[in-house]
Amino acid sequence: MDTFRREDASSLLFLLRMGEHVGKDGNGPNPTRLWERGTGDWYYPTPSPGAGRDRLALRDVVGSGAVTTSRARLAHRVRKEISRMLLRAATAGRVETELIRLGTSYGGWWVPTAVLRAGACCYCAGAGEDISFDACLAERYACRVVTFDPTPRATEYVKAHTPAGNFTFVDKGLAGKSATYRFYAPANPGEVSHSIRNLQRTEVFFEAACITVADAMELLGDDRIDLLKLDIEGAEHDVVADLLGRDIQPAALCMEFDQPCPPISLLRTVWSLRRAGYRPAKVERFNVTFVSDAVAY
Repeated sequence: MDTFRREDASSLLFLLRMGEHVGKDGNGPNPTRLWERGTGDWYYPTPSPGAGRDRLALRDVVGSGAVTTSRARLAHRVRKEISRMLLRAATAGRVETELIRLGTSYGGWWVPTAVLRAGACCYCAGAGEDISFDACLAERYACRVVTFDPTPRATEYVKAHTPAGNFTFVDKGLAGKSATYRFYAPANPGEVSHSIRNLQRTEVFFEAACITVADAMELLGDDRIDLLKLDIEGAEHDVVADLLGRDIQPAALCMEFDQPCPPISLLRTVWSLRRAGYRPAKVERFNVTFVSDAVAY
């Protein structure tokens, strides 16, 4: 049975308390936050007295220099840590299967070797400016690869670096419903990934068409998907909900839980996948590889 470890629960309680008191906009009240003049650091009472400490410094959780950052930025870091711990706990009890990592350190993913066969149908949503994973699937394993991304910079990049083999590029996004969406720019103009969820709360956007996985399969004439990669800046939750509602089950699902992500959304998506017969096989930061119980490995 998958359960929280005691230290996970203790740390999670601490983080939830801290996140609550920092406030959603970074300016909320902090009734339990204490200032220690001797060390010059904020600290909170630890929820685990048995740990041998009666308090936990803020820097122990969010890293050195946290006190000098803005409170809004601190709140974001706290929520990210909460999501990381929740994801680790929710994906406990990982299935044993042979995996291989394909692609660069930035754009690569762990995948079950059982799906890496000639002609395997692989949908990869979210190209950005790194399609090393997609290229490995198409060139090394002769998979049929379809890459989706409507972002103008990504489109230009893919066209300039089109892999050899059975590779198709679709300049649309994947979403929970087929429609035209606003894609909001990242806060850092040097980055390429845009979000229909507006994860970074910016105002600049472009509009582009998105389609569901089912509509993409109909458009491309596919009756199955062996591997689905979702790196789509917050839209992954809606895509998974639509996917499961239509009983479409790729053998393997490589999914990034893009941040910031409300903890309840993260848990709901993981639990929905588990109920549908998916088991986590690998977790790397916020990237999770799930495999379907319906597939014999």
